[in-house]
Amino acid sequence: MDNLSLVEIIDRTRLVSDVPNPILPFCCPIPDGNLRPGSLITVYGTCPTNQGRFRIDLYASNCQHCRSDDGKTSVYDPAKRIVALHFNGRFNEAKDGSSYVVMNSFHNGKWDQDERSTVFPFQPEQPFCMMILIEEQRFRIYIDGGERPHYQFEHRFSGEKLLRQDLVGFENCVERIVPKMDADKFAALVSFAYNLGCGSLEQSTLAKYARAHNYRGAANEFPKWCHAGGKVLQGLVRRRAAERALFCKSGGC
Repeated sequence: MDNLSLVEIIDRTRLVSDVPNPILPFCCPIPDGNLRPGSLITVYGTCPTNQGRFRIDLYASNCQHCRSDDGKTSVYDPAKRIVALHFNGRFNEAKDGSSYVVMNSFHNGKWDQDERSTVFPFQPEQPFCMMILIEEQRFRIYIDGGERPHYQFEHRFSGEKLLRQDLVGFENCVERIVPKMDADKFAALVSFAYNLGCGSLEQSTLAKYARAHNYRGAANEFPKWCHAGGKVLQGLVRRRAAERALFCKSGGC
């Protein structure tokens, strides 16, 4: 995609979900469960004058503001915190009073090396539009429709490697919560737990039905878990439908 303009990139993407006017701080699962090369995230915001900083983080794990479907139970596990991209705009914090942007990542319990940029197109009390394009090797970040990226941030770890490592923990928790499932039901529950957290699965009616071998009842629980920020997200609707289909593939529903 290196030679494509932003207009051409947008023409090749499609709107997966939209969350208007979220309450801050806001945490939302990525529709379909992950990001892949070609994915585009658009953030509209306004910087208030009384806020010296703002941040946008892309987590490869649940964030500290994530809640289960009841909106009350935290699904955050600080021991598994992974931030693939941390974007932090800082107003007037340099020694000379100028503003700058910090980008970083968090993995293995610590922040990596800061990358700083004095490119700063943000203004207090002014709206902005940020587009984050995911590529094979990097994030490209565009502000207010510029055809060329204002910022680039190289990926610092392999998403595939992290996924394999992370899945082991979710497989173990599913085996503990709902033991002795066949391969298809087990895989569906691992996908569910990976997206929503083991705590959500453990406290769910879905797990209760599955443990009782009421597979039809369990299957009917999947569609209930498709909300983020109090709204139904179509990406989560599709993911829950795929998990339900996999859960029922070997029968019993």
